[in-house]
Amino acid sequence: ICQVLKPLARQVKLGVMSIYGGVSYGKQRSGLQKGVDIVVATPGRLIDLMENETIKLDDVGAVVLDEADRMADMGFIDPVCHILDNCAKDRQTILFSATLDDDVSRLVKKYQNNPVKVNVGPKEISMESMKHFFWLMPNTRKSKLTSDAIKKGGRSMIFCRTRRGVDRVGKELRDENLSVAVIHGGLSQNQRDRAMQQFIYGDCIALVATDVAARGIDIVDLEYVVNYELPYVAEDYIHRIGRTGRAGKTGLALSLVAPNEEWLLTAIEKVIDDRL
Repeated sequence: ICQVLKPLARQVKLGVMSIYGGVSYGKQRSGLQKGVDIVVATPGRLIDLMENETIKLDDVGAVVLDEADRMADMGFIDPVCHILDNCAKDRQTILFSATLDDDVSRLVKKYQNNPVKVNVGPKEISMESMKHFFWLMPNTRKSKLTSDAIKKGGRSMIFCRTRRGVDRVGKELRDENLSVAVIHGGLSQNQRDRAMQQFIYGDCIALVATDVAARGIDIVDLEYVVNYELPYVAEDYIHRIGRTGRAGKTGLALSLVAPNEEWLLTAIEKVIDDRL
């Protein structure tokens, strides 16, 4: 987001910087001391800097919460509320969110006055822009089949449920002579950035990831999305496969379903049927 904002802000002479964990505090403190107009931040590191009195938010005139529903799912609602409570009372508060229920509706009620709802783009990811394949198989066959699919199909994202699963699948695919990168929340920010750069610029053919990469990532000409493991939440399937079949192009979603995952498949099929 910061990279997208910088050239736009430069045209109106505004400064932009990013604040997030996993990197040195020193550079972030230095940037704030010089003065900045727009800060793009994660809640945890921003609160750390607030508590260290490196940054004050009492004159912040606008706050934008991106992926508000995802923040709620990940347990960030209380930190977000703490941040909002420390901003100017007369600020503008904007929520970008796929849904406006549950904890997101709590933010709307508490922090927005007479809000206007604006729908941007299609309401749902198009199920018709891609083909869906569900292959039933034992877990022992998944790595070989995934490797064969990537070798035939090209650039792919492979989703697993856990960090350990991502690391294991990444190793298994490398053993199949595939160049892959891995990304999950257990890596440092620099490691995640490096993995994304490798995948974006073609230094590897596949990216193995947890659902941390299921939203907000736009990869050009992504051929495949492979669900090595089905997500526990059926709606997360929609976000995963939304990485392919973008901008009017077609894509392919391949899900490998072990016998103990068939109950998850039933819920996903219902979600797909509701959107077709």
